Amino acid sequence: MIYGINPGDRLSLSYPLHTDIRHIEASGFRRRHIEVRRIRDLVQQPLLPMEFLRRPLVARSRWLISGIDCETSHWRNFYLGSSEEFAAPRALRIAIVCPYTERIEHFVSDQYDQTGADYRELARQLGRMADEEIAPQLRIVPADMRRLA
Repeated sequence: MIYGINPGDRLSLSYPLHTDIRHIEASGFRRRHIEVRRIRDLVQQPLLPMEFLRRPLVARSRWLISGIDCETSHWRNFYLGSSEEFAAPRALRIAIVCPYTERIEHFVSDQYDQTGADYRELARQLGRMADEEIAPQLRIVPADMRRLA
């Protein structure tokens, strides 16, 4: 549970029309209605490099809501930090995780801010690290890792 949201809940939020990090601020918002199926905390379940690289310019934040878009009846993913109601930093870092627990052991990058240039540099850095011994343990995590009450 995060912000009182649980799987099975219906969530209504204002979400950007475009989630490309280069255009998100100017895209405007649309009301979305979601039947929540899963909530993923990217601190507890960091992104695999291939998940990030599949769509490297998507604005990401700590909390990923997956569920059914009630208007289209399609499965969709929504990063809460991109909504007006739950706006949050979208900076990312590369971390190494323990192979057995997936817990973050330490960071191997500085913060990549919420710009197209920084997200592209993050993708290039992942490419440079792909052949290193630590590659299977690399994960992408939000820079904002504050504990929530």
